[in-house]
Amino acid sequence: MTSNHEIKRNTSKGHAHDWLNEHGDYLYRFALARLRDPHQAEDVVQDTFMAGQ
Repeated sequence: MTSNHEIKRNTSKGHAHDWLNEHGDYLYRFALARLRDPHQAEDVVQDTFMAGQ
């Protein structure tokens, strides 16, 4: 499993777009399964991505 520190390091090196492409769908499906609301799931993924910037 990837640590938060490793994620931040990778996204800070300009790999944010690649990271989102690789993990965004998984994060969205996970959030949707938990929240059962597509709009909230999108917000959670966006907030998670922005927090890693």
